Amino acid sequence: MAHPERTVHATQRMQQRGISETMLRLFETFGVARYQKGGAEILEIREEELKQLRKAIDRAGNICVVKGEQDRVVTVMHRNRRIKATQFIA
Repeated sequence: MAHPERTVHATQRMQQRGISETMLRLFETFGVARYQKGGAEILEIREEELKQLRKAIDRAGNICVVKGEQDRVVTVMHRNRRIKATQFIA
């Protein structure tokens, strides 16, 4: 997944404030935009969305997604046993 483009200032503030790439991607994916004067926008994740995300993350450890050609999802399943894979893809 490509990282959103950001300024040097934003990179420095992320480091100073302990905000990770993963957190930034969460806001890019699930954030709701509010517009500010001057053309900027503020991304926030609403409380209801946060509750749904927490619930989904708690359940995600038991789930596998099987993808085939052209990144198409073939099936999804609960992981009840070890799944044999030939290699990991970066």
